[in-house]
Amino acid sequence: MNQNRRDFLKTTSVLSAAGLATGLAHGAKSEESRSKRQKQPNLVYVFPDQMRRHAMGFMKQDPVLTPNLDKFAKRSVILDNACSTYPVCSPHRASLLTGQYPITTGFYSNCRGDRPDVFLNPETECFTDVLHNNGYHVGYIGKWHLERGEPGEGYASPWVAKERRHNIDFWHSWCNQLQDEYGKRIPWESDHFHFGYWVDDAGPEERHFPGPIWSAIYETNVAADYISNRNGERDADKPFALFVSWNPPHNPYDSVPQNYKELYKDATPGELLNRPNVSKENRGAEALEHVQGYFGAVTGVDDQFGRILHAIEEAGLEEDTIIVFTSDHGEMMGSHGEMGKPYVWEEAFGVPFLISWKNHLEARHEELLLGTPDIMPTLLGLMGLDKKIPDTVEGRDYSAALEDKPGAVRPEFAWYYNYWNARGLRTKDEGCYFYRDGRGRNVDYLFDLRNDPFQMENLGAAKVSRSREFGAEVKRWMKEYGDTFFSQRAKRDYLDTIPG
Repeated sequence: MNQNRRDFLKTTSVLSAAGLATGLAHGAKSEESRSKRQKQPNLVYVFPDQMRRHAMGFMKQDPVLTPNLDKFAKRSVILDNACSTYPVCSPHRASLLTGQYPITTGFYSNCRGDRPDVFLNPETECFTDVLHNNGYHVGYIGKWHLERGEPGEGYASPWVAKERRHNIDFWHSWCNQLQDEYGKRIPWESDHFHFGYWVDDAGPEERHFPGPIWSAIYETNVAADYISNRNGERDADKPFALFVSWNPPHNPYDSVPQNYKELYKDATPGELLNRPNVSKENRGAEALEHVQGYFGAVTGVDDQFGRILHAIEEAGLEEDTIIVFTSDHGEMMGSHGEMGKPYVWEEAFGVPFLISWKNHLEARHEELLLGTPDIMPTLLGLMGLDKKIPDTVEGRDYSAALEDKPGAVRPEFAWYYNYWNARGLRTKDEGCYFYRDGRGRNVDYLFDLRNDPFQMENLGAAKVSRSREFGAEVKRWMKEYGDTFFSQRAKRDYLDTIPG
């Protein structure tokens, strides 16, 4: 493993170097002159799918190789308590763009062909609308996952009409078809090497297939060109906001470039799945294959993020650009016997959130409890657009906390929501969640996160009074947004005695 690590640090960008070198210098002088007169900062918002907070080398938790994130962390505000309010792909994205809680957006699940009522309301004023209407050129690359699905297409990504894109100017999103190198249609979820895309004004049948290339590499090629404005992708006289939504490290975990997976081939399951909340039974051969693929994808994502940072630097835009690295939710990877994301556990609920703005934000660890609906107003506040935050936004602007201003307000709670079976909250030190299991039984979780970060001991039954205190807060929050979850719990219990 040590030899692999050294080799990796020497050759980290073997797969992705092609496509970056060409064109970065193009437009650099015009970008430099524009930056001198620019007042509004650019925004580059990078959010890979299903990357947990712990999967970054500098966190010293998962044994994963992320040299670019490690370097980026040294110049960033690192939010140690950032949470995905509803840790599922589509609900998170809807809250990110609207600044609203899931019960308001109506996203009770992912967008799917059998759920035509789940889609982003074209009438809601979104993050991208505000940016566009205030002089920004807005770009979006990768996974959208906010349009109603077509019948029979499962989780496929349907075509999004221009009037439903919320004023995104540069559009390079997934399409609902994969195609192999011979032009043959293949199953949509089979891998990350054969994605098709809809580009800008392309109609529903005008799909672009870049060929067999890992999607994160291809999308980074597009992002680097956008940043450098290589092909005139954007108006160079405007500030820009670019959203880059890679699907890796989301499964399938066997769909990762081999050179990244090989970095972990000599490690044992115990070395990779080193969290004490992963049982011995969940450290077998299949688990090893999954975690090698997951960590390999994380390293690949880190590699692509390094390319984006390089593109910003080469374009002379570091001082003019707010850079965010985060994710829509985490990944359990065997912790507590689970895989995937829609859980109250920190591996799913906790997300990375690193933000850098050269000469404006002081690098540090910050305990701000940032929830998904807070991201839009906080970034708009940081960008000087606090007066433009729509009245429909339910999250709060915590930009003053990011800037570490005296007297800056910080929230006491981050809220947890799962439409189907749970509500709860997290403080800096504790997590309390009210859950209805598959048998209709009520289960209350209370964790001392400071002393039990792996959530091994449920204190819900031992500290009922503390659960009642948190239950009152959760009920107040739910009542404010018209949520009837508690009245739907399987049996009456002490929560029914809490006013609200």
